[in-house]
This record gives sequence, C-alpha cells and structure tokens, in this order.
Amino acid sequence: MGDDQKIYSLMNDFVFKWIFGQEKHERNCICLLNALLVLEGENRIESLTFLNPFNYKEFADDKTSIIDTRVIDHKGELYNIEVQIVKEDAFVPRTVYYLAKLYAGQLRGGQPYNLLHKTTGLSILGFNLFKDSRQIHEAFEFRNIEGSLKLAGTMALHYLDMTRFDCCKPRELRSRFEKWLHIMKFGEAYGRMDAEIALELKHEEGLEMVISELKKINADAEKRQLMEAREKSEIVMSLRQGYAHKAGRELGREEGREEGLIAQRASICKILELRFQNLPDEILPSINRVKDFEVLKELLVQAAIADSVEAFFENIKAVTPLSDTSNS
Repeated sequence: MGDDQKIYSLMNDFVFKWIFGQEKHERNCICLLNALLVLEGENRIESLTFLNPFNYKEFADDKTSIIDTRVIDHKGELYNIEVQIVKEDAFVPRTVYYLAKLYAGQLRGGQPYNLLHKTTGLSILGFNLFKDSRQIHEAFEFRNIEGSLKLAGTMALHYLDMTRFDCCKPRELRSRFEKWLHIMKFGEAYGRMDAEIALELKHEEGLEMVISELKKINADAEKRQLMEAREKSEIVMSLRQGYAHKAGRELGREEGREEGLIAQRASICKILELRFQNLPDEILPSINRVKDFEVLKELLVQAAIADSVEAFFENIKAVTPLSDTSNS
C-alpha cells in the first residue's frame, strides 16, 4: 500500500460492518457497545448473537442498501448500530422507524407483550444532526413531559455526533468513551500496516484488536474497491435525495442567490475532504471562482464520483474559465 493511498476509517460503513458485524468479531462489537453506551457493572454486555451477520456476496452485489448491524445480547436486549456520514432529510424518522420495527419484531402472533425486551438504536454520525445541541452524545427514551417518570425497558435512541469530538491526541483521552470516539474519528491515522498505537489506546479493551483489523482491510485490494464503491454510492444517494442541493433551492430569489452559491461550494469541499482528506491549495480558490449554480451542481456530483482529487481538478479547470464571467 503506497504512502499516498487513501486510508478508509471505521466511519466507512463497509469497514464498520466488516469489523463489528461478523460473528468472528463478536468481541469487537461487545467492546464498542460497552464503551459508546457507557455500560458498566451488571449492564455490561457479555455476549452477542448477530441477527443480520455480514454477508460479503450480498454487499458486493448491492452497494446502495442501508448497512446496519443488529444484535441481541445475553439478556435478550436488542441493538441496532450504524454509521452515517452524509445527512439525509428524514434521518431521524428513519432511525425511529427501524428501531420500532426491531422492537415489534420480537413477537410472533399470540405471544404476550411481557416477552418484549429493551431495544436500543446507536447512530454514529459524521454530521451535525441537532443544531441546538452542543453535546457529542444525545440520548432519547420514553419519559413523561416533566421527565420524572421513565418507561424503562422499552426503547432508546443514541446519536453520537463525531463532528463535535476533536481530541486527536491519545494522551489527552481520559475515558473509555473518549478513546473509542478517537479511534472512530481518526482511524485514518491507524490504518497503515506500519502505524503505531499509543500506549493509552493499547491498554483499552478491544482497541488493539479493532486497529489490527482496520490495517488488514485497508491492505486488501479487493475490499478497498468495495469501500470506495460504498463511499461513492452513499454520497450519490444523498445528492439524489436532494439534501446537498437544498441550500440552492432559493436561487431564483435574488436575496438567496449568494447564500446558495456559498452553501453549494461548501458542500463540494466537504465531500472532497471526506473522500481525499488533504486537498491541494489551489482547489478552494478554483471552486470559489465558479459563479454558475448549474456548474456547481455538476461539480458536486463529480466530487462524489471522481477517482482522484487530480481527476476532479481537471474537471474544475475545464469549467472555471467559462464560469468566471457567468451571472456577473
């Protein structure tokens, strides 16, 4: 693997499913859930059964389906886990819907309701879902309006906003929760075969095993093709759903035109950074010179599907001269 080759992190959902969604990696998933849900004492998970174990062939044949991991622990409690990089318009309703289906799916016709076990959803996000929140971890459960009574043992939803976590130095990490967040967000730093692991991380249960698997999958050429395809398809699906274009819908109104252009340029830059990390210095000025919204929409798609940042730059160089005088 060359030094300039992209490293895929645990936030790539193929990587995540491979490392945490297989029966042979049960221990990885146990450690992840115990750490991110801060489960201690009698609440700790001891064993798991996978309800939808990773299927390599199905994934290779269908690169667009939603990839989650559903497990049941030794107490009968269920968990639905996923990573999501690009925001969807209806993300919260979708997570509620899938959690409710998992909860209701425990019973067959005629079975009593007291057989239902607590069901928990965990979404690890690469975007800011709740604009009014300053927390990394937001948890939701059934409570009365005053908050004094809880419907225990039913359903809970946990959202982890990785954009709010910025501790990139292992020696500054204090809790098990922080150490796992660090590996989730900064996995690129540990994905090369020669990458060293700080002592602070080695001593945390499960992290060394996960990093070892991350190195192996990044060194596998066949799996790298699937990781790249998954990354592209996720971004393209989001564009088709209209999320990335939303900021420009007011383009026809003069007062919203400049804001739409700025937002569209920012979306292009974010996608490029997600896919290629370090961008050439000339990329941002070139994008900022484009003043035609339709050209920006095309560049947004190219940012999602280009094979390299160099290929994208060739596209932008081709359209920039035409756009310098557009709409001026």
